[in-house]
Amino acid sequence: MSGTEQQSKRPISHVLLRLIKLGKPYIGWYIVLCILTAGLSLVGVGIAESLRRIINAATQKDLSLLVSAAVLALGIVILEVVANLLKARVTAMLEFKSTARLQTVVLGKLMRIRMKEADRYHSADLISRINDSAAAAQAGVNAKAMDFLGNMLQIVFMITYLVTLQFSLTFGTLLIAALTPLVMLPFAGKLRGLYEQRQKIQAEQQSFTQDIVQGAEVVRSFSLAAKLRDAFAQKCTAYLKTHYRVLRLEAVGYRLPILVVNGGLLYVLGYGGYLVIQGRLDVGAVAAFLISFERIANPVSSLANLWTELQASLAQANRMFEVLDSARRKCFRRDRFRSSRVPLRHHRTGQRLLPLQYRG
Repeated sequence: MSGTEQQSKRPISHVLLRLIKLGKPYIGWYIVLCILTAGLSLVGVGIAESLRRIINAATQKDLSLLVSAAVLALGIVILEVVANLLKARVTAMLEFKSTARLQTVVLGKLMRIRMKEADRYHSADLISRINDSAAAAQAGVNAKAMDFLGNMLQIVFMITYLVTLQFSLTFGTLLIAALTPLVMLPFAGKLRGLYEQRQKIQAEQQSFTQDIVQGAEVVRSFSLAAKLRDAFAQKCTAYLKTHYRVLRLEAVGYRLPILVVNGGLLYVLGYGGYLVIQGRLDVGAVAAFLISFERIANPVSSLANLWTELQASLAQANRMFEVLDSARRKCFRRDRFRSSRVPLRHHRTGQRLLPLQYRG
């Protein structure tokens, strides 16, 4: 089994944990991002509660309650803007620093690899693994993993809030929102395989292009331009076939959650209106459920999409770890050459010592 096949068979959790271990020097940055993400997840609860108070104040014609609810909503919106700005700044700085460090680690390992082992890879492929694969893999941890955490926290906070308002309506809302990942489940594994196949074809195409550019003089001398043009067109066609398959699956998979969201809104309006007629729920709570369903369904849909996107980043990480593992197994050892160094400072001939040290 080849190294690439072994890497592709590794579980996703193993690749993700390995990426997290490589980011240990930036653990403080990740803690700050987790705190900001948790704070932003609570914002949805605050907005839903302020909307409920505003609508109840309007139906009860209570001006003081309306003003206090509006002030609360304004404060929450300002807090959300400030937290988003801080999170964007921290994320951008962390993205630059961690990606540069990861690329440096891969490049440093590559410099110690044996030439015979490095011949397995084309130079363009190695450059792509350092520049593209390392950056995409690090983005999977910095951006997509944080978004994954934020969506999970937002779902938990919103469900806890809605249960305090009405249990049966919350339970139905949760069941409908849970259909989203089930709809996306058949597409996730197939998309991951197509992502890896597309990356392999793209790397081969880049290597072929670099060979043509570097051997332009040979191409002109032997009149190979037409033949190479046909070969390049075939590689582009192979890439487009795989790319179109990815686009078709993404188009279907990303649109199906919209049906779930629309069905959930109809459920909240219908059953929520029935509870209002029965006197078991107020109008403001129905409005809170509407906005809360958006805050639940969107994260659930995002979780399904993020999982697919995270798999694309982990597929890039597999390409990077293949180089790291090769460098770990096939690197030079400096101590192997230390024993062969013989200090030739003097040479004994009879009773005299002849200095052999070079004097510049």
